[in-house]
Amino acid sequence: EFTRGALEEIAKIAMARETGVRALRSMFEQVLLNLRYDLPSRGGTESIMIDEDFVQDRLDNPLGDGEHGQKRETA
Repeated sequence: EFTRGALEEIAKIAMARETGVRALRSMFEQVLLNLRYDLPSRGGTESIMIDEDFVQDRLDNPLGDGEHGQKRETA
């Protein structure tokens, strides 16, 4: 699930980049890429909340590394 702040952040970045629909789709894929592979290993997790900070982290650093080179565990 995306928080309102997360969706607003994606929209803000898309507007700043002057992107079209394909680029917007690519941004969502970039945000969700690692989660698609991590969710099955969480066993029983029914949903993940994506917030503004997570979106900023993933779109600034597509590999999902945190500020100190550590992979983030939660969304």
